[in-house]
Amino acid sequence: RKIQDQFSPWQPFLRGQIEVQLGMLDYMQLRFDAALPQLESGSWRNWPALLCIGIIKNKGGDLEEAVSQFEKARRASKKEPMVYLVWARILLSAGKRDEALSVLLRGKKVLPDNANLTYLRDCIANKKKPNHTRFGQTWLQFFPEEAAAAMQTRKGPMPGAGFRQGKISKKARRGR
Repeated sequence: RKIQDQFSPWQPFLRGQIEVQLGMLDYMQLRFDAALPQLESGSWRNWPALLCIGIIKNKGGDLEEAVSQFEKARRASKKEPMVYLVWARILLSAGKRDEALSVLLRGKKVLPDNANLTYLRDCIANKKKPNHTRFGQTWLQFFPEEAAAAMQTRKGPMPGAGFRQGKISKKARRGR
């Protein structure tokens, strides 16, 4: 906080950006009540923060306010496909399939060649469950519960498997 107070008069938006980053850390640790005020204090023109605020509002049962936050995120970054993907996912989870499709169509108007928007639109239109892992690490930033679940069901050897006292076992060497 001391650094914020010292340098924020000289660097525009520094205080807000630091608050957003602290809020994102709380958000990723599933501490939504602690994250919300920090995200709100520095969310001006910061589309990831606005999306996180919208998701938190939706978790609190206020879908209208969530949609308002998603609209702000869209205005802040019209050419960011993740805005439309997250927005559509929240609407779909609320049972508003047609609205989710219209959001994705808005995204397709701005980004006509985006494969992720096309994929999610096709999945929703055909009533299929989308595979969210195809959206990459950024998706897990907004849905940390899915990241935690993915870590729980991770397949393959645990880190360090095949190593004993700093040496590679014969079995692990054969696999190389």
